[in-house]
Amino acid sequence: MQQPLKKKKFYPVFDHSFAGMMIKTQHLRLKLFSISYADEMFKGREYFEKALGVTVPENWTNEKDALEIFYNEMKKDSSNAHWWAYLIIHTKDNKLIGCCGYKGQPKDGTVEIGYEIHPEYRSRGYAVEAAKGLIENAFTFPEVSKVLAHTLAEKNASGSVLKKNGFTYVKQLTDPEDGELWQWEFERPGIKKPC
Repeated sequence: MQQPLKKKKFYPVFDHSFAGMMIKTQHLRLKLFSISYADEMFKGREYFEKALGVTVPENWTNEKDALEIFYNEMKKDSSNAHWWAYLIIHTKDNKLIGCCGYKGQPKDGTVEIGYEIHPEYRSRGYAVEAAKGLIENAFTFPEVSKVLAHTLAEKNASGSVLKKNGFTYVKQLTDPEDGELWQWEFERPGIKKPC
């Protein structure tokens, strides 16, 4: 009798050389959103495609305002760019399918993540994969002990992404801009909690 195939364990690859920082997962490349990529994005889609070497769909993100904030932060201090935005590229299709990243460098051992996937690529596990890449990358830095995320205060796909990555619901809070939110967290495995 033939044995069932074992599911291969997936280990992301991290390239921490700043110039080409990239997180590689099973199906995705999370490429650092650098100042030079931002400059090309602001010029127009065709410039951005040429700079990235991938197909960039129309309206590939709903987060251009956030990317502009990240861009301005990187211009102030590019040494922390790896704690900002990444472009999600589908490796097989060589296509930009969203963005993700951290909301700044760690504070008190904690970083916050966010992500979005182009509608054409949703419900295929890519948000789960991108979030997992961000989490595992964050834990390669010894100063990070916890990863946070926030979702709208309702059951939704983003909450599912977090649950699938082992996040725990912590509390509901009110954000002045976004309204009611749920806070989620994931602690570095192996950290002992105080009694």
